Amino acid sequence: GLPGQGNISIDQKFQFASIIYAEVSGETRKEGVISDNSIPSFLLNGPLTAESMVKNNGNVHTDAEYTFQVWPLFSDEELCTNEEKPETSLVLPDTEKYHAQTCDKMPSFGIFKAKQTVSLFGETSIVERTVIVCPLWLLFVILFAIVALVIWIFMRVRKRKGSQKDDE
Repeated sequence: GLPGQGNISIDQKFQFASIIYAEVSGETRKEGVISDNSIPSFLLNGPLTAESMVKNNGNVHTDAEYTFQVWPLFSDEELCTNEEKPETSLVLPDTEKYHAQTCDKMPSFGIFKAKQTVSLFGETSIVERTVIVCPLWLLFVILFAIVALVIWIFMRVRKRKGSQKDDE
C-alpha cells in the first residue's frame, strides 16, 4: 500500500471485450507472411517451447494454424502432438501475431526431434530441429571429465619425454 493509506487492494470484477468484423467494399487482399518459426536446439531443462510470428498484410482476417510435434530421437512414439487438432489463432488485418506452443512432457535429459508447422493464407513454414536437453550439473561433470583427461594426457606425455631424456 501507499504510505499512510493502509493496505489497498484492487479486485477485477469482470472483463469485457468484443471483436467487430467489417465487410470490405471492393477487392479483398489475402496477403501475409510467416516472419518467424523457431525451435531452440539446446535446453538446460524443459519444457520445450516453439515460437512463431505471423503478419497479416491483407485487408481480411484469417486464422493461422499451428502444429507441434516432439518425439525421442530414436523412437517414433510422440511425446507431444496436436497434429490431429491443430491450434488456430485469429489474425486481424494489418496486425502481427506471436504464438508459442509448449511441450510439458519433456524428460530432463535426452536428444529429441521437434517439428513445428505454421500455415497462413495457404503459405506453410515447417521447422524441424534436433533438440538436446542437458541439465547444467551434467554439463559441469562432462567439462570436468574432459579437463581431467587433457591434464592426464599432458602429464603422461611429459613423463615419457622426461624418462627418454634420462635414458640418453
